[in-house]
Amino acid sequence: AIRRHALDSPEAAALRFQNVSRLCTAHHARWDIFALPGTPERQFPFFIFLVSPEEFGIQDMMDFTEPCWFENASGNKLNKPSDMYQTLWAVISDTCKGHGRFFAVTNYVQWTFGELSPAGTMAYTTYAFETTLMKSDGTSTTPLSLGFNTIQMLTFWIQHALKHSQAG
Repeated sequence: AIRRHALDSPEAAALRFQNVSRLCTAHHARWDIFALPGTPERQFPFFIFLVSPEEFGIQDMMDFTEPCWFENASGNKLNKPSDMYQTLWAVISDTCKGHGRFFAVTNYVQWTFGELSPAGTMAYTTYAFETTLMKSDGTSTTPLSLGFNTIQMLTFWIQHALKHSQAG
């Protein structure tokens, strides 16, 4: 059943993203980091990392979702050749550490969703997929998205994160 909540209700506030870029100062506010408010057990159940498309293009996002492993538990050294990947993975690891483990990364055109292992030594991500974009002439592009759109994937991952944050 769908329930309606007033915009000023606690239920609505629990789904309002907050800017939490302050959690990771190492990247010098290079990217915005948003999170859902959490519970006493898990401060932030879900994060979104917004990376500029000028810094992180379509191929970068596809490469980012390729399998990789952390060489140490801090997540600061990875087997990726680019400093950008190391920096982004380090920002994700440092931000999520002690706060939550579910996240999304977007360059506004593409999205990927993921989860850090409880120990923070592994990360799992979805394939990168493009969002449907409206062109100035009113037409849209609908890229291959494995049958899901961005809103559906975001809703699924938020629900997944909230379920796991309540489980402890």
